[in-house]
Amino acid sequence: MPGPASLFVRVAHDVARRATHRVARRVAFRATVLRTSLLLVALTVACDGKPPVAPAPAPTVASLAIVPATTFLQPGQAQQLTLDVRDSTGQPLPQYTATWRSDTPDVVEVTPFGEIRALRAGSARLSVTVEPLTVSIVVGVTTLAPGVQAWDVLREGASDASLLALWDDGAGTAWAGGSNGTLLKSVNGGPWTRVPVATQEIIVSIWGASPTDLWAVGSGGLLLRGDGTTWTRQPNIMNGTLLHVWGLSANEVYATGDNGFIARFDGTLWSVQGTPTNNEIWGLAGTRRDDLWAVGNNGTILRFGGLSWQSVDSPSGALLLDVWAATPDRAFAVGTQGTVLQWDGDDWRPMTVPAPVNLFAVWGRSAQEVYAAGNNGAFWRFDGTAWQPIGIGSGQNLRALSASSVEPGGVRAAGWYNAIYRYREGTRPVPELLDALLLSVWQPANGAANASAYAVGLGGAVGRRIGTDFEWLDVPGVNDLYGISGSGPNDIVAVGDTGAILRYDGTAWRIDGERRTGLLRSVWSTGPGEHVIVGEAGTVLRSSGNGWTPDASGTQRFLRAVWGTDASHLFAVGDTGLLLRHDGTRWRSEPTPTSVNLRGVWGSSPTDVFMAGDRGVLLRWDGQRVSAFTSPTTRNLRGVWGRGPTEVYAVGDSGTVLRYDGARWQLLESGTQSFLFGLTGSADDITLVGDRATVVTGRE
Repeated sequence: MPGPASLFVRVAHDVARRATHRVARRVAFRATVLRTSLLLVALTVACDGKPPVAPAPAPTVASLAIVPATTFLQPGQAQQLTLDVRDSTGQPLPQYTATWRSDTPDVVEVTPFGEIRALRAGSARLSVTVEPLTVSIVVGVTTLAPGVQAWDVLREGASDASLLALWDDGAGTAWAGGSNGTLLKSVNGGPWTRVPVATQEIIVSIWGASPTDLWAVGSGGLLLRGDGTTWTRQPNIMNGTLLHVWGLSANEVYATGDNGFIARFDGTLWSVQGTPTNNEIWGLAGTRRDDLWAVGNNGTILRFGGLSWQSVDSPSGALLLDVWAATPDRAFAVGTQGTVLQWDGDDWRPMTVPAPVNLFAVWGRSAQEVYAAGNNGAFWRFDGTAWQPIGIGSGQNLRALSASSVEPGGVRAAGWYNAIYRYREGTRPVPELLDALLLSVWQPANGAANASAYAVGLGGAVGRRIGTDFEWLDVPGVNDLYGISGSGPNDIVAVGDTGAILRYDGTAWRIDGERRTGLLRSVWSTGPGEHVIVGEAGTVLRSSGNGWTPDASGTQRFLRAVWGTDASHLFAVGDTGLLLRHDGTRWRSEPTPTSVNLRGVWGSSPTDVFMAGDRGVLLRWDGQRVSAFTSPTTRNLRGVWGRGPTEVYAVGDSGTVLRYDGARWQLLESGTQSFLFGLTGSADDITLVGDRATVVTGRE
């Protein structure tokens, strides 16, 4: 048993140990409280009193693309490439680290920021890595292309006036008149030249008692008198439109117009004659003073027997637009819907005609030689027995007829777009003048220098350029033509209004198939006998040599242009920024960054396609997406075509011509202010076409 001393020592030791433990516990507790307080303070400061949130993981790159997906440059040019980097939700990532590399840096070098520079011709693969993805594109560097250095205006009409009046003095001088105060003169078959006249009114009719005693009438009560050199406006004899002037002599001249108006000039004064109608009087003719006929609206036929104008029973309610009399018992009247009436001495009777087209003019040498002219190239001859059509070589709307003193037995016809044709029995009509607006042009891409370029335009006109020569071709009469293309010189297709389709086989032009409704705007040839047509209401027609088959486009919008490399790689553009792409199975719409009408499309490959449209819009499809260029113009662009990816041209309003060289679009001086609608070319030359039958050629 321990002694008191040792017991005391042990008790003292226990007391000290317990005291030490109490102190340690107090220190530990206070440390814990301090750490907890500091943590709470830190959390309060960091989270504004809210519970702690775990840090978000770094976003993962799910997709990566280089924009544009295809690029072509010329040596010395540079371009900034951009990246489309997105996460797994499809959202763009604003921050990332990209590493660029060129596998052929002596062809194309690239900076760490994605700017590339072309050094020499060739190609290089550009790759970029944004962890964990790597993508690449091939950049092509073409040889230097100087492009067109000068443009030559091959032809350009003085105007595109509609000619409504025609008269020949029988001694070699002919006159024509039309819209915007147009007055033309030709002497002995020479060129038609414009004669100044102080009016912008429409000249509707011309007649003369002699080469130095001439009359012309028109809109706004226009009344002109000419002496063979100058024309002077006369005081108005009515407030409305004068529609016709005709006479028997210098002292026996008649003018007709609105509201049943007929006036007579006696060599000194004009006097208004009473008529029993308020209808417009469009034509007047006769054989003598007491044997005159007048025709007009609603089948109106009036006869003057020497005392007054009297109504005569008419077998037609059509608008009658002209009348011509051969003898007192033989006269002819023409009008709308192919109406031709003949006076046989007792009654006016309808005649059998070739087609139900609107007829505007009738004239003849005798009852056995009568001509009628009208819409869509209607030019007919009556031989005393039947009417026969004579093709004028286009579908121009004709408005006036007269004799032609240039050749015995000749006759002239005039119409829209400065159209004047000369005809003699036994021959084909010859265009003396034609300035039809040209809307499209095509030539073989691999043709030799000065290969034929074919152009089409309004009035069904088809022309051909060979070198510096231009000629109008003889084609079946159809309505306005808007597009032309071919697989070669013996396989050409032209399309236009009211479903018009013309085909050329190397020998002759023919109407292809049944006439359709609707406007066909553009055609593209993908191979021999293989053609694609587009038009209004989303129309797509395809041909493999026999007939035309509709193709579902998936749209009702107007399709204005089509292009492709083959039947499985086609592009069509149209209204409100529409781009359709055919992938070999079906047409599908691709988004574009514009809502303007697109009017032209062309490409160097299925992954390098250019588009042009209103307000100077220029776009490019790179195989993945459509992007917009910076354009140097705000004028409407009508067509686009190129020789390669770094030599592309676009044309448009007011003579606009642009060139793309791989880096930018540049405005060029074309030498014309005419609106340009189409372009084509080969390795040797380029042809542009436009209004007033303008033809411009480009040379390096």
